[in-house]
Amino acid sequence: MFKDKHEDKKEVMNTNGVNSILEGTQIIGDVICTANFRINGYLKGNLHVHGKLVVGIDGTVEGTIQAKDVTVEGTVKGKINASDMLSIKSTGKVHGEMFTQLFSVEPGAHLEGTLKTHTEEPKETTEN
Repeated sequence: MFKDKHEDKKEVMNTNGVNSILEGTQIIGDVICTANFRINGYLKGNLHVHGKLVVGIDGTVEGTIQAKDVTVEGTVKGKINASDMLSIKSTGKVHGEMFTQLFSVEPGAHLEGTLKTHTEEPKETTEN
């Protein structure tokens, strides 16, 4: 007769909108986003994006990134799990492990670490 209000609740994935962290903003902690995401500020923590992630030219992420598509124009220090595509632009700097199905890199990009390509989506990781 009475339904639990959480019973019919489903996760809604919104990949049409874009959330963003602007230059001059610093976040310490984990971020989970069901839409696309752009970071031009600083994030120290883990970032899980259900859609596309762009680390802008002024953006820095220190932690683990999990997203469908990742484009790096700024700096990433940590692990990147891109289930579809990882693209490093000429201004991009990546220090750490990279896992992806498809990979592109522009001349001038700085990469330091390991890259593994795969045909299956990687398992999510948690850092302690």
